[in-house]
Amino acid sequence: MGGLLCIGFLLSTLWAGIHVCAPDAFAWNLVLVLVNTIHTILLAHRFLPPSLSLELTELYLKLFKPLRVSKKHFKELSKEGQLMHLEQGENYAVEDITSADEKLSILLKGKLRVTCDDIHLHYINPHQFIDSPEWEANHENSDDVFQVTITAEQECVYLCWSRLKLERVLRHRPLFKVLFSNIIG
Repeated sequence: MGGLLCIGFLLSTLWAGIHVCAPDAFAWNLVLVLVNTIHTILLAHRFLPPSLSLELTELYLKLFKPLRVSKKHFKELSKEGQLMHLEQGENYAVEDITSADEKLSILLKGKLRVTCDDIHLHYINPHQFIDSPEWEANHENSDDVFQVTITAEQECVYLCWSRLKLERVLRHRPLFKVLFSNIIG
């Protein structure tokens, strides 16, 4: 609607400036074009859903939208995390070395292999949490380490939240706290 007003006032501005040569009508219509353009832009910014990357859009559609999380809230949550990459053969975590209480991640693209003492346990596929058992088992300032090695089978992209940032979001958004406790376990 605002866009149509902008077009109408723009045509009136052109009419007042070119055909009628009325500076007062030209000025008023020009002001109305500017005011309506700014108002339309502000409304569009406020009410249009935020854009997401392709990987985050897939995650939102498969995991969060069915749970009725708005795109705006999902964008807020994903903004607190970092998109990270793993090359094939690169480790996400190493058994008995990597600290287990620092982060929570969800795989967006690729495939991860989980092993313990070089024995294959299972794979982690897209839209699954990578380190959810460690997240549930550990709390801040724990000295626990991963009991498994997690290795990229192919090039992977994952969304990673640090414990401090994610816990802050969960404190401010109780919906996310309930959501994560149900999704993770």
